Amino acid sequence: MNNNNQLIPKLRFPEFEDSGDWEQIQLGSICELYQPQTLSASQLNLKGSYDVYGANGIIGKHDSFNHEFSEVVVTCRGATCGEVHRTNPKSWITGNAMVVKPKSNSITSNYLFQYFKMDGLKSVVSGSAQPQITRAGFSPFLIWLPKEEEQKEIADCLSSIDELIGAEGQKLYALKRHKKGLMQQLFPAKGQTTPTLRFPEFEESKEWEESFLGKCCKMTTGKLDANAMVENGKYRFYTCAKDYFKINEYAFDTDALLISGNGANVGYIHHYNGKFNAYQRTYVLDKFTQEITFIKYFLEKNLHLRISTEKKDGNTPYIVMSTLTEMPVNLPNLVEQLLIANFLTSIDSLINDQTHKIEALKNHKKGLMQQLFPSLEEVA
Repeated sequence: MNNNNQLIPKLRFPEFEDSGDWEQIQLGSICELYQPQTLSASQLNLKGSYDVYGANGIIGKHDSFNHEFSEVVVTCRGATCGEVHRTNPKSWITGNAMVVKPKSNSITSNYLFQYFKMDGLKSVVSGSAQPQITRAGFSPFLIWLPKEEEQKEIADCLSSIDELIGAEGQKLYALKRHKKGLMQQLFPAKGQTTPTLRFPEFEESKEWEESFLGKCCKMTTGKLDANAMVENGKYRFYTCAKDYFKINEYAFDTDALLISGNGANVGYIHHYNGKFNAYQRTYVLDKFTQEITFIKYFLEKNLHLRISTEKKDGNTPYIVMSTLTEMPVNLPNLVEQLLIANFLTSIDSLINDQTHKIEALKNHKKGLMQQLFPSLEEVA
């Protein structure tokens, strides 16, 4: 960087390699910053024609709009403070989002959006109990600007990746919906003993048997506190979180389903075969007399409803052992169980592959952004 606050990125489109350095400018000098009028909850209308944007993107509908064109908005209050969105044309933007509107052609809104996504805007968030972004704190924010033509090229490149990520996200959504629909048909509905969809070789088979989960497996809990994990431990440690941690001692060496017994993820299911340990409110189900993966999918479909009627409310929602042991289950023969389990596992493999594809695209975009914009570390 030279003494005139000028810099160039590591990666530049060929036609701009001789276009000179970028310029550093305060955001408030090139953009208008403001918070529009906020709507009350009673003013939202599900049948309204126009999207309403708040702290978490679209929060509802309204009968009129206060912005005709698409705008760049930044969440300025709450836990999601600093998140960036592009609004749809003809939408209502509330005061929980700050509009950042270019004053002239010196900066394009698409470039502004991508720059904010790259930066993260953590430096302009103030407050801990109630995070916020104020106009006074945001206005001095420094932004690096090339000429308008280069801005457009950068924004178009990154936007094309966003569109690809969005398209792949729609494929992922479709796969999940497809799986959900199939599970509704592959397992009997409440009060029924046969599913509406059956593999041809079992269409003439007898009805599924009714039993209880506690008769299908051994059931116990872990013994450890939730904070017993250690960094770089040898074995998996399951708590009530969606991710597992690590620990240096194991208490189980088995093929098991692990079910979160309390907290925000109550009822979440892990399937693991090997050595592991568990939190004292994590239920460990093993030694199955039925196909374990079939039971996993049965629980995936039915456990949430069971928990919603059985869970104990309070500061921390939780379930008790009888919620699981006394849960009714419908069982076909083991061959049909295995076929259903393998079929749904194949769909989960497609979902996982699609998820990884999206993550790879996001990482690709992140790497490009680190090169297409001047290095913030070098600026510092």
